[in-house]
Amino acid sequence: ASHLPVQMSEPINHILNLGFMYLHGRDNRFRPIIIFKPGSFNKELYPIEEWDRAMCYFIDFIMKHTFIPGIVENWNIIVDMTGIQ
Repeated sequence: ASHLPVQMSEPINHILNLGFMYLHGRDNRFRPIIIFKPGSFNKELYPIEEWDRAMCYFIDFIMKHTFIPGIVENWNIIVDMTGIQ
C-alpha cells in the first residue's frame, strides 16, 4: 500500500469536520471512544475514495496518538445509525 500513511488534505479535513467520525474521549479503562455516523456520508460531496482516505487517516491518528503502549490496545466504536434507511 504505497499510498499509506494517508496525508491530511483539504477534502479529508472537510470530511472529518462534518462529524462523519470523531473521538469522544475515553472510557474508564482509557480506551478511545470513536463515534461513527454513516448517515452523514454524502457521495455527491466527495468520491467514495476520499471518504475512505478520511477514515484511514483518522484511524491511523487514533492508533498513533491515543493508544497507551502495554495498556490500551483496543477501542470502542459507537455507530450512530440516524438517517440510515
